[in-house]
Amino acid sequence: MPALWDADFLYGPKTADGRDTYVLCEINISAVSPYPDSAAVPVAEALIAGAQAMRATKGAAAHA
Repeated sequence: MPALWDADFLYGPKTADGRDTYVLCEINISAVSPYPDSAAVPVAEALIAGAQAMRATKGAAAHA
C-alpha cells in the first residue's frame, strides 16, 4: 500500500441550494514525492508502525 497519495478534485455541479460539490479527477500513488529525500525514512517508519498497530488491533479483535 503506498504511503503517499495525491488526489485531485474539480468543482462539480452546484447543489439545489447553491453549495459547491466536488468530483474526483485523478489519484496519483507512484509519482508523488512532495517531501525532501530526508523524509523517506521517517515516512516509512510511520507506515510500518501504523501497519503493525492495525495488525495488532485486528488480532486483538479476532481473539475477543
